[in-house]
Amino acid sequence: MRADLAMTGEITLSGHVLPVAGVKEKVAGACRRGMTRVVLPRQNEKHFERHVGDNIRRRVTVHYVRRVDDGLDLVLLPVEAAGDPPPESPAAALAVRKQRDMVEKSVFVLGWRPTGTPLAPATRR
Repeated sequence: MRADLAMTGEITLSGHVLPVAGVKEKVAGACRRGMTRVVLPRQNEKHFERHVGDNIRRRVTVHYVRRVDDGLDLVLLPVEAAGDPPPESPAAALAVRKQRDMVEKSVFVLGWRPTGTPLAPATRR
């Protein structure tokens, strides 16, 4: 996994990346944490261009994705850079498959929640 990358988006069970709210705040937070790459849903491109200031836009490289598959190569480091065995070995092939499966099944998304999951109820005072 890249340490300089932040992602956001709502992922459907079929792998589509849906738009999210609060793109300006999420990208600003990623910049504050030292991220230089941001992966956003393609449908949030207009929001980014309209609401995120030039000072933040100059500091990050934004990649837009429609499906989870589109972002895997952006998120995962090459096998050699990750310190794994050479790619021709069976162990490396297995490691790459496991890494891709982990990304597809895990929650590496800022503000992610499964489609249709209700937000936590407000607490009463």
